[in-house]
Amino acid sequence: ALDPQHLRYYYAANLSARPDDLDLNFTDFENRVNAELVGNISNFTYRTLSYCMKQFEGRVTGFPDNAPTAEVEAAIPEIRELYRGREFRKAMQKINAVCAVANKYYQDSQPWALAKKDPETARKVISWCTAMCKVIGVRLKPVLPKAAESIERQLGLGVGHDAEFVVEINRLHHRVEVVIAIRPPPHDLQKEVQLGGASHREPGAAGRHRSPRCPVVHCRLPPAAYGS
Repeated sequence: ALDPQHLRYYYAANLSARPDDLDLNFTDFENRVNAELVGNISNFTYRTLSYCMKQFEGRVTGFPDNAPTAEVEAAIPEIRELYRGREFRKAMQKINAVCAVANKYYQDSQPWALAKKDPETARKVISWCTAMCKVIGVRLKPVLPKAAESIERQLGLGVGHDAEFVVEINRLHHRVEVVIAIRPPPHDLQKEVQLGGASHREPGAAGRHRSPRCPVVHCRLPPAAYGS
């Protein structure tokens, strides 16, 4: 079964304010969820919060001066206006762009190496990335409320914890693989089923109906003997 959160994201990532038709393309669904929701957003939040917990016991501090804060702050009102205009596809693109900026900053800063020679600066890098997890979660909430709540819970927001701590770590989403079962074409064959020594012949479906169907066997059973 498809995860409803994945479907919500897929539909939002393909919807605009125009009344266009939208098909559920499973190849596009799998690629989009794995590349954007898993590979970009979930990957960033997990690597940030897990490292914050592992290296700094979940405690965050101030931000570094070289973080791309202005770029993110400029995108926030744009995302809000895109939601108001029902331009969900563009809103998802902008959120992914914000996450890509944060992901690049994390990767370029290499906090795992920085922590060995300048742990305080490494903590600031992780603190900024942790704040970006909250920014991304808030912007995703209209489409992915469960994912947003998971980020809030991991950050200890709204559950009696100080917001300066990461309190738990969970992956938001996992990779998906859509397997489509294709029915074989109908054949004008007769199915023979052995029932208690007697054979039952079921005509092929093609002669009666265009859609393939499995043979239906009705078996008359003797009445149950109660109390024996």
